[in-house]
Amino acid sequence: MKIQLFITLLATSLITGCVVYPTERTYFKPVESQQLELTKSQSCGYHRAQYDGLKKGEMSVFPDDREQAPLRVLIVTKGYEVKKENTSLVLDGNPVALGSFGQLYHHSHIRGFEVTVDEKPRNIENLKVIIDGELYEFNQKTESDIYYASINC
Repeated sequence: MKIQLFITLLATSLITGCVVYPTERTYFKPVESQQLELTKSQSCGYHRAQYDGLKKGEMSVFPDDREQAPLRVLIVTKGYEVKKENTSLVLDGNPVALGSFGQLYHHSHIRGFEVTVDEKPRNIENLKVIIDGELYEFNQKTESDIYYASINC
């Protein structure tokens, strides 16, 4: 009976184009505040850790800490231009020099900016992104999760 259920679920997931599997995610979890709302960087993907960004008004901030790449922060705005001189990063209480800074895309009224740190600091526990005096704070966490993908994403 269990094998039939498994085969039925597998066939259903293949037909619908969905894939679900257990995993673990290490990421910068947003620190909630009254002024900022949690937001997602993607529509499909992680379930428990889906809210990986912070949003205030027309600006969203998403840290990206891949193992073999420099620390990167993606800033998405609606019409607002982010300037390097008004942006800073603080890692575990220490301000760091910004590496590359630039606009990734400008489509209609949506703009994407990328900020990186040249050297890859290890074992960061707290990240603060400050843009025009507004604080976006994240703490690094590892969580058990499920990852789901679909042809519809």
